[in-house]
Parts: sequence; C-alpha cells; structure tokens
Amino acid sequence: MSSVIIADDYAELRSLVAAFLDAYSPVKVIGEAKHGSEAVEMVEQHKPQIVLMDILMPVMDGLTATRLIKERHPHVFVILYSGGDDEENIRKSKEAGADLYLTKPLDLEKLVVQIKRLLSPANNG
Repeated sequence: MSSVIIADDYAELRSLVAAFLDAYSPVKVIGEAKHGSEAVEMVEQHKPQIVLMDILMPVMDGLTATRLIKERHPHVFVILYSGGDDEENIRKSKEAGADLYLTKPLDLEKLVVQIKRLLSPANNG
C-alpha cells in the first residue's frame, strides 16, 4: 500500500484528512507534521510516496519544504494546498517542484481522485 504524510499546522485538519484518506483512498497515512521542517524529517525517516502539505505553516513553509523534499527525494509526489487559487500560489508551487496544487477547503473526494492519478503506472514508470 502506498503511504502519505500530511503536513499542516492545524491538528484538526490533519486528523480529518488522515481519517478520510485511511478510509477511502489507496494510501495509508504514516505521519502527520505540524510544520515544513517536521515534514522534511518525516520524509527522510519514512520514505512516503506522497506528501500532502499546506503552503502556509510556521517554522518552515510548505514551499521551502517542497524544494528540500524534491531535491533529496525527486520520486516523492508533493501535493501543496492553500486558501487561494491565485496565479502567484500556483506559480510558486510549480517552481518549488510540487506535483499538484489544490485550494482550500479541500475537496476530499477530488483529493482521492488526484492521489489515484499520481499513483497510476503512467506516473511511476
């Protein structure tokens, strides 16, 4: 089974997304990080297939964490999300190396569809 780490500074959101993904997606949540540097450490330790991460977090933001993760582990898929779908966030996410950008509030059913797409053989060949 594929694995995911969720990084968001709101514990309630992490728990909600984790419960939904564990119940309805082809991934198992193996860790929850409260900021970007913790997410980077967890990727080093647990080697997930996917990181789902908020852009705005304390200590280290999601953009910086994404750059570090993609430099060290280019095969890990990173899905970034934030409160706005403005072009600036989308551009910065792409520049950081994110594989996908989503907006809040997260549509969890669409998230599962996107995770399945990322994990498809076409993206892992």
